[in-house]
Amino acid sequence: ACLYTQILTGDSTDSIPGVKGVGQKRAEKILNGLHTEIDMWNACVKAHKSEESANLTASLVYTLRNHGEFWEPPTWQ
Repeated sequence: ACLYTQILTGDSTDSIPGVKGVGQKRAEKILNGLHTEIDMWNACVKAHKSEESANLTASLVYTLRNHGEFWEPPTWQ
């Protein structure tokens, strides 16, 4: 699943809560039509109702790609 979908839904296998009431279909609707990471991140923050909550979930569901790498929210380039 897309990282931003997981930020919205959480991961029940690992007991990571997402946004209450948001499952796969609702997450897809929230992210529908958004193409940039910054737009998807902002939608996640809005759904979580705080950047802190969205950031916590993101850091927990983020899949480590390289040793020592951690989740960082997207920024404007």
